[in-house]
Amino acid sequence: MRLPGIVTINPADRSLIERLAAMMGDSFMEEQWTCEVLSVLPDNSDRKREVSRAIILASMTGAVPADGCYTLNDSSALALAYLKSELGDTTWSQLEKQGAHVLETVLSAEELTAIEKQEQRMEAVSVFNWEYETASEMGFDDFIHFVCLAVDTQARGSGSFRRLITPFFDYADAHNIPCFLETYSDKLEALYYHVGFQTIRTFCDPAFDIVERGMVRMPG
Repeated sequence: MRLPGIVTINPADRSLIERLAAMMGDSFMEEQWTCEVLSVLPDNSDRKREVSRAIILASMTGAVPADGCYTLNDSSALALAYLKSELGDTTWSQLEKQGAHVLETVLSAEELTAIEKQEQRMEAVSVFNWEYETASEMGFDDFIHFVCLAVDTQARGSGSFRRLITPFFDYADAHNIPCFLETYSDKLEALYYHVGFQTIRTFCDPAFDIVERGMVRMPG
């Protein structure tokens, strides 16, 4: 998608990609899923921050060539998102795998193994493809999925989140399609509810003290 008012990140702009990956990686240190994944690493906050940044950079490395990363002109917010019809037969997971080599340059073999095993254990609360079936059940052939959203900690409360997300909503409304996202946070669930999302699915696992909430915003 090429949306007015926001920037579709160019694969050639590596410095911007790395800067935004660091911003989102730092922001996700507050996110419960990330905290659970990184809990298998030694209790070193600086190292966990490096790993969180690397995970986002790997995702962006795979997604940027598919026009899956968006920011504002001032780089104060970032969305990793896709329009289903633009991906075609490709899945977001396949895009992320194309950037997996980034993790190998940052993480040790032991860290990679530990994180991969933890992600496998967390599969029940890491459901990121439920929107395909749900959209079909709702009668929609297409949709927008926000995989990750983040606002720079220095820009929170400035309106950056709304400036970033509004063009997506405008596109969704004009094309009569829903928007989907997932969150693990009561605070973010309330924020997303405030901009029109509703929680319609939850995913739990008694082994983990987190709840994944699947949310939808219907076109209006």
